[in-house]
This record gives sequence, structure tokens and C-alpha cells, in this order.
Amino acid sequence: MINFIKKKSSLYSIRKNVKNELKIYIHVGSPKTGSSAIQRLCLDNRLKLQDLGYYYPEHPVDRNSVSGGHMDIARALRSKEYSRAQGIINHWFDTARKKKLNLLLSSEAFYNLPSEFSHIIFPVEVKFIGFIRSPLEFLIANYNQAVKRHNEKRKFSVVIANALKDGMLSRFLNPLLIWEKHYGSERCSFRNYLPVTNNSPGVLNIFLHEIDLCEDYHSRLINEQSVTNKSYAFSALTLKRLINIVGDNISPGTMAEIDLLLQEFSDSHEHECSLGLSNLPPEIYSTIYDKNISEIEDIVNHFPSIDMNKLFPSMSDTPPMAEMSANILTPLNFIRSKSYACISEIKAGAIKSYKAGDISYSVLKLLDSLNIPFDEPRFLGHLDSRASDLILSDKYEEADRLRTLALYFEKHEYYSDAFILIKKAQLLRPNGQAINIIYKRLNDVLRINGELPV
Repeated sequence: MINFIKKKSSLYSIRKNVKNELKIYIHVGSPKTGSSAIQRLCLDNRLKLQDLGYYYPEHPVDRNSVSGGHMDIARALRSKEYSRAQGIINHWFDTARKKKLNLLLSSEAFYNLPSEFSHIIFPVEVKFIGFIRSPLEFLIANYNQAVKRHNEKRKFSVVIANALKDGMLSRFLNPLLIWEKHYGSERCSFRNYLPVTNNSPGVLNIFLHEIDLCEDYHSRLINEQSVTNKSYAFSALTLKRLINIVGDNISPGTMAEIDLLLQEFSDSHEHECSLGLSNLPPEIYSTIYDKNISEIEDIVNHFPSIDMNKLFPSMSDTPPMAEMSANILTPLNFIRSKSYACISEIKAGAIKSYKAGDISYSVLKLLDSLNIPFDEPRFLGHLDSRASDLILSDKYEEADRLRTLALYFEKHEYYSDAFILIKKAQLLRPNGQAINIIYKRLNDVLRINGELPV
């Protein structure tokens, strides 16, 4: 009985720290700012949060504790089903109000939906909470996510090239202005993102502060929170990009399983670094900074709580370039040890792409790593000086140029291409003796190989 009284007394003392008026707290992201870690914290501590005055509705997570949060609301808002979104929020708030609890919601999918949220009528005061990271770090993290979940095939260098466009990076901050427009700065709190590491709670502490939870209780919830949904290790990122290139030949279910396995691999190989800000060449960093800094400052100046220096740190403040391993055999062997079915589909997908004519370096590297034999491609050499002079000279006709190119392709055993060229030359000069000899020779080769063009 004494223990029961102590427990009730402790609960009362905790709840005194929650304001008498109920409130709705909505965490809106932004993407790649620790949303999965925040959601895992809330899910793992739902009962403790209730004792502290907060109701956090359940939502699904995958086996690596990664989640989209309260996606039902986001889906309804995206499809402009405002009454359905209103109904979901009303239902959850009614549940919270009956228990005299504040309602706590989270999804990074909310970040780009400020105008859609303006259609929702909130029964009590609402506070929107968001976190912002360096635009370049966001670009890197977003690329990582695109490779992981959205089958991105491009190299990071191509993505960076697009970032050199004027104002490109400022666009991801534009939703901040729309949140402020609809709800005012007093109901929107945007802060710099601090990463969650195994040594620091980072953004989790800031989040608990933003929901008005007394700091004395932070440690009760955070404890030894592990990193959730961390970026792929660089070797896993490299492998997944190669798999994505043949991904159209692999079932969606298997691609999802490969992602889960590579996430598990990355989580268990903490010593291996991920793609990061320090991996950008200084001259590229400076160019992107110069092209984007003005527009970003114009947006950030609306929010005194955001530190501009943390959004665009100088290169001297970034950690030194990390050692990264691009050895894809390590994560590939990890997949092999966990799922022979996944390896089988990767092999079949790579072979199908190769047989369809894809002899790109990426496909050949994947085939080689899977120990699948293939014919090494023949790379064309340069035209000799005589052929170059003939093609450039005004003394010769088009038929001569086509004949010269046909001989060049024949020399390198590209018989089909050579035949197309010599066929066009024959049309231009049907009585040309040399052209007809080459035409007949190539025609015989292609007929023997069963490759004669129609």
C-alpha cells in the first residue's frame, strides 16, 4: 500500500510539470533530421510519456525500427481528403483528452504540407516543431535515402552537379515561410538539427524541450538510445546503387528486403564511414555556397532560433575527409549470408541486363563481384591518320567517308554497324568496286553469325 501511495505521488509530481491546458504538438521533420529516432523514442516510451502527460498514437515500424510516423494524416492531406485527416486528428485528440493528456504527433511527411494543414481545425492550441540541417548535408542525406529506398541510379557527382544551379538548395527551406504564413512564428518552432550518436542524444533533447517537458525527465526517456535509420555505410551505398541499375529485373519485394539487409549491415558496421560533407572537394563546396547563400539567408532571417553558421559551416569547421571503403564484396557477402534468395535475384537481374545489351561499367562490376563470367567489351581505338585525313578532306565524297568508317568498325569486329555504313555507301555509289567487295564480305559474316540486319 505504501509503494502504491509513493507511485501515485510520483505521478502527481510529474504531471504538475505539464500545463493545465491541453495542447497538440506536431513534429513535422524536416526530412533527414532524426525523425526516425524521435519516433522510436516516443514509441519505446509510450507509457512513460503518458505518465508525463502525453498521448502518442501507435504506428508501424520496420524490423530496423524505421518508420514514417503518423503517415495516415499525411496520406489524407496529400490526396486532399481533408475531412478524413480531420477525423483522424479528432479521434486521437478525443482519446488524449479523455486521459487528460496532450496529443503528440510526428511525421517528416508533414514538412511539405503546410498549406494542406491549414484546412485542419484544431480544437486546442497547436505547436509545430521542426528541425533544419545544412542544405548540403540534406542533399547528401537525401541522395543516400534515394539510393536506399527509391532506386536512384546516378552517381553522387551527377547530383552535386545539379546542386550548382542557382538557388537550388534554398528550395528545400521554402516550406518554413509557408508554415510561418499560416500559423505565425509563435506557433512554429524551427531549430538546428543535431545528429543522434551513440554518445550524444542530439536532436532528442531538443525535441523533448520543444514539447515543454521538464529537463529533469529527459534522461528517463532517452537512456541509451541507439542510432536509428543511419546512412548506409559507403560500401553498402555503392553496392545498392549498382543493384538499382539492374533493379527493373528484380521484384519490388526483393528490393525492399535488400534495403533492410544493407541497413542492418550498416548499423552493425559502425566503424565504416558514410558519405558526408567532408567528402566534397573544397572548390565545389565554395561554388555551391556562393550560389545559394543569399537566398538561404533571406529565409533563415525569419527564424532567429536557426543558427546560420550551423547551416553553412566553413570548410575549416568540417571534420577531415573520412576513410571510406567502396569494397562491395563485404556487404554482398553479408546479403549472401542472410538471404540466398536475394542473391539469386540479383544474379538473375544482372545477367538479364547484360544479355539485353547493357555493358556499362556498373553492370560489369556487379557481374564480376557475383563471379558471373562475361565477355569483356572491346573498346574502339582511334582512327589512323589516313582515315582521319580522308574524312576531313573536301576532295572525297560521302561514300568514301562511309566506306572508311565501315572498314574501321569491321576492324574492331562491330560487323552490324559496319554493314549499316557500307550499305549506305552502296546506295550512294552502287557501282563502286571496293564498296561492293566490302558489302559482300560483311554480308557473308553476318549471315554466318545469324546477325544479318533486316
